[in-house]
Amino acid sequence: MKTENNIKNELQALLQAETIDFQQFLELTSDFIKHDQDHLRFSTDAGTIAHLGRDSIKDHTTAVLELVKNAYDADAEKVEIDIILNDDENYIRVADNGTGMSQTEIIEKWLRIGFSTKRTDKVSKKRRRKTGEKGIGRLSADRLGASIDLISKKNDFNLIGLHIDWNDFNKQGVDLLLIPFKKIKEPNITLPTVKKKESKHGTEIIIKELRNKWSDSDFKRLYEELSILTSPFKVIKDFKIIVKSNIETEYKGEIKHKEHLKPEIEIEVYHDGVSNEIKYTIKDKFKFSEEKEKTINWNQLIQKPKEKEKDSKLLLNDIKKYRVSDENPSCGPVIFNLMFYPRESAFAKDTGFTLSKLTEYLDYNGGVKVYRDNISVKPYGFSGKDGEDWLNLSERQGQNPAGIAREGWMVKNNQMLGAVYISRDENSKLEDSAAREGLVHNEAYYDLRALVLCGIRLLELHRHNVFKKLNEAKDGKPRRSNKKILDEYKEELNRLKYELAEMKKLAVENNHSYVLDVSDRVANVIKQTEETENRLEEILGKNRTLGGLATIGISSAVFGHETQMSISQLKMANDEAIASLKETPPDIKEALMELYEANKYSSHVSQWGAFALTRIKRDKRKRKNVNLNNLLKRTIAEIADTFSARSIKIVSNLDDVSAKTFPMDVETIFINLLTNSYSACIHNNIKREISIELHDSMLDGKAGFEIIVSDSGNGIDEDRREIIWQALYTTKTDSNGNEAGTGLGLTIVQSIIDDLGGTRSVENDKDLKGARFRIWLPKK
Repeated sequence: MKTENNIKNELQALLQAETIDFQQFLELTSDFIKHDQDHLRFSTDAGTIAHLGRDSIKDHTTAVLELVKNAYDADAEKVEIDIILNDDENYIRVADNGTGMSQTEIIEKWLRIGFSTKRTDKVSKKRRRKTGEKGIGRLSADRLGASIDLISKKNDFNLIGLHIDWNDFNKQGVDLLLIPFKKIKEPNITLPTVKKKESKHGTEIIIKELRNKWSDSDFKRLYEELSILTSPFKVIKDFKIIVKSNIETEYKGEIKHKEHLKPEIEIEVYHDGVSNEIKYTIKDKFKFSEEKEKTINWNQLIQKPKEKEKDSKLLLNDIKKYRVSDENPSCGPVIFNLMFYPRESAFAKDTGFTLSKLTEYLDYNGGVKVYRDNISVKPYGFSGKDGEDWLNLSERQGQNPAGIAREGWMVKNNQMLGAVYISRDENSKLEDSAAREGLVHNEAYYDLRALVLCGIRLLELHRHNVFKKLNEAKDGKPRRSNKKILDEYKEELNRLKYELAEMKKLAVENNHSYVLDVSDRVANVIKQTEETENRLEEILGKNRTLGGLATIGISSAVFGHETQMSISQLKMANDEAIASLKETPPDIKEALMELYEANKYSSHVSQWGAFALTRIKRDKRKRKNVNLNNLLKRTIAEIADTFSARSIKIVSNLDDVSAKTFPMDVETIFINLLTNSYSACIHNNIKREISIELHDSMLDGKAGFEIIVSDSGNGIDEDRREIIWQALYTTKTDSNGNEAGTGLGLTIVQSIIDDLGGTRSVENDKDLKGARFRIWLPKK
């Protein structure tokens, strides 16, 4: 009877032999496990093979893709896929001229589930970064058919063949190790020819007893997925795929990328994975772009939710101890290209395409895809049931369907084409999901997503600016506010009333009854028009109130953290006071101390409630003489605790200024600016300061005043100093990278400035380094 040592020695000798007997290897391994009484081991049920292979792969086209990826990793220059469907025999053949495998490699590597040399031997001789590292991609053959013949030839090694019947693994309760394979005694191999020369090494896999029928739509999906397996913008010249079949279908032959169509707008974005800088270059067919590389800071593009600070009384000097979550993207280095194509006949005409051909091109290539080490990562940017609009472009555009004439304009998903390039080695935090399709949705993934969305926003802004430049020659009229339009309308109406009265006087003197009749009808129209004018005045007045209410809502959302904290502290102190009073004997002193604390926190909540309620008092909605110094000081005092809770220092320089204006309008402007500065400051982990100025100011000979609010945030990039005033534009995001801010605060400010005939500007403060908003309003 063999001993454990005997079996060990035989196994070692077998593995060192020039040729290895499969059956003997399996029998010896099984005997060794049975004789090893000193250790307990996991055993693996034969059905595990089906779970890892057949059950984990979505469909048969994906299974073929997995085998093609293996050929790519093996440095194949050519891969042949034969899908033969006959009445008597159906089979799929996947053959490549890659490096091939020796018998030892098949036993020690290919047959070892979960083992992959790609984890250590990451780059091939052709300098290709190998795509699969989980060691289970080879099991995708089980998804295609019940049996497989694997034949492989490696340089300087004998041809080796192996037959596997996957149905053998359906037996329940049988250990995986005890399922034997058949070695093909006299294997033959047919490898792809390259430049009319037969290949001397490679691998051929023949799959029979197919599990699925192949329809024309399956061939189409396979062809399209293979055509975008590698990026159409970074073509790999030494990797060719050929699909053959006895079935009549247009989706066979050499896989080729569709001819690239030059876009209307294109942006290339680069992030080095280390710094805070994002570099980008924009091109457009109208030649308005400088095509020079620009730089913008990541934290100027986006404000991610911050980690909670451990205490509301956090001192300014302590802030730098805590990590700011948006310091830079955690996804690692990234390059991506985004292209915009309007689905319009005018654009198609310029390209030589028909509109239908343009639509077909975008449907085929459209979407922003992710390429890792030059191989596409499903489902990002793919179309159909297997695809995913991972950037939510359709939903985003649906929420703001503005036309291109507005700065808040957003592209549709079917107008975008793009490629995002990442790497396994350099983007290690972008991990594969357990299902081997897609990436784990962690912080790095959401940072990558947010980064691409920022690139899309830059593209959208440039396209809007192109629209403005194209239309400057057509319409040189300056933009007018609603109030300005109404004032001009009233002025014209008054002139018309005067002229009508003069005409009526002449008609009476000359007894022109027809003219009198017409003048009466015109007078009636004027009366109705004046009623409309009054209604418009009412609407503008209501807009003033709604703007004030919206501002309270925006402030409540921003300052809600401090309010919620005060409520929690109030409840906690109250509970402690009750507990102290229930002691025997009652601890009156401790209870009083807790009640004093509760009273302090309740005053914070009460203060915020009073602040909100006093904003819309009736007297604030009427134009009157206002001491602006007192108004701003009072507003600052009412929310000072909220700012000090986040260690934000407010420095004010307020002159004694008075004006006849609407108090609610000035407060609404001021509070929105303060809210913006608050949000900007809490993303600064070194210095948190807001500067407020109020001065008399003359503009074009007209008396007025200006309010200046500066902060120590991240500032505003020069290219975005106009779009920030547009409705729904925001840099605030949720943890998934989706836009989370209302994007209404500065729009409300813009509306009031327009109605009052004021001006606004924004730049970056030289001292505080953040944004510096300057608002000028007339005194009357």
